[in-house]
Amino acid sequence: WMHFPSCVISGFLGLLIVQLWTAANPDSKVLAGLIAGWNRLATLAICIIFSVLFLGAKIPTSTSELWATCGLQFAYGQLLSWGQVLIGLSLGTALSKWGNLNKAFGMILPTGFEGGHGVVAGLVQVWKMMG
Repeated sequence: WMHFPSCVISGFLGLLIVQLWTAANPDSKVLAGLIAGWNRLATLAICIIFSVLFLGAKIPTSTSELWATCGLQFAYGQLLSWGQVLIGLSLGTALSKWGNLNKAFGMILPTGFEGGHGVVAGLVQVWKMMG
């Protein structure tokens, strides 16, 4: 009744194995050695994923052909993107009046929704520079 993609299943299995190994062997350095460099892979993975996105696709040659092919999708994407930024900044501004909220929250929120956790992980250095 439920069909999960194989990447989701393998991700959960990997998470389960890592957690069980850590619980059973808290002093072991084996797992730490295996996953030590994973935090640096996010930027590379994002670059690879988006660089091969249009391989094999015919690129429109004229502006009118481009707009006819992609115009509605572009407008929809812009509506969602700017809507999320507006909501993130508005929510961040409103919540910062009542609590100690990081100034970058207004942009982290839409980046997480639109780009996902991988894009946010790839932008860690930018967020660190912002404070």
